[in-house]
Amino acid sequence: MIAHHNSSPGNAGSVLWTDLLLPIAGLAMRVSARYPLLVRLAAGASFLRNPSPFRQAFYAFDQSNEPATKFPLSLGDGSNQNAAPMKLKTILVVCCVAFISLLSSRAATVQVQVGAGGLKFTPQNVTIHVGDTVQWTWAGSDHSTTSGTPGNPDGMWDSGVQNSGFVFNQTFTGAGTFAYYCSPHGSCCGMIGSVMVTAATDTVQITRAQYTSTRSQLTVQATDSDSSALLTVSVTSTGTILGPMRGNGGTYSAKFNGISNPVNITVTSNLGGSASAPVRGR
Repeated sequence: MIAHHNSSPGNAGSVLWTDLLLPIAGLAMRVSARYPLLVRLAAGASFLRNPSPFRQAFYAFDQSNEPATKFPLSLGDGSNQNAAPMKLKTILVVCCVAFISLLSSRAATVQVQVGAGGLKFTPQNVTIHVGDTVQWTWAGSDHSTTSGTPGNPDGMWDSGVQNSGFVFNQTFTGAGTFAYYCSPHGSCCGMIGSVMVTAATDTVQITRAQYTSTRSQLTVQATDSDSSALLTVSVTSTGTILGPMRGNGGTYSAKFNGISNPVNITVTSNLGGSASAPVRGR
């Protein structure tokens, strides 16, 4: 499955806070996929400047005649009616920048050369994860990257016939194997390729599950293949949730006091992974 995004003008009659957030989030997703490093540098530089471009833009919006009631969310004690919308806008900007950073840190871009050293894609077949981007760079001329098989395009993407130096990007949002070809040279010369998109696998491993009877204390340590995961500990037999774990770079730990020995525990990730292990006593 491949996502395509369309942009359309907003409502010109009134401006709600969603009219600001949604276009920014959409643009953030497209920019972060193509220029992850640039996005991080730009975001950091913008907030180090004083005043920042973000604050200048929102300050200008505050000077308009739009009433404060356009922002239904209220912050503070209400003593300053203009402060609440300004605080809300600042929070929205911070959330957008954090979202950009998260996307750029987890998505990858795989490079494919078009027509380098002959009528071929290099590498011919690539394997990526859901959310990753394939970037084709033209090393030769009169080539295309067209989804489907020679003579049978499926309409998922088509760069058109381009020349040396051209760059084309496609982000894949669903798992599957996607064939593609060069429209001028696919049938005659076998200039074809494929993109295999796999679902990201979240792996949880419990490295320590120990119960100290003298303290009625359970100590749990675990790891996750994705350092952004949130882990929760529960009793395997009953499903009772004991609580969350603290993470640091993919390594997690937690201590639970005043409980009886659960005998067996399960650690579950919000990204889909889980693991169970017996509890050792001492």
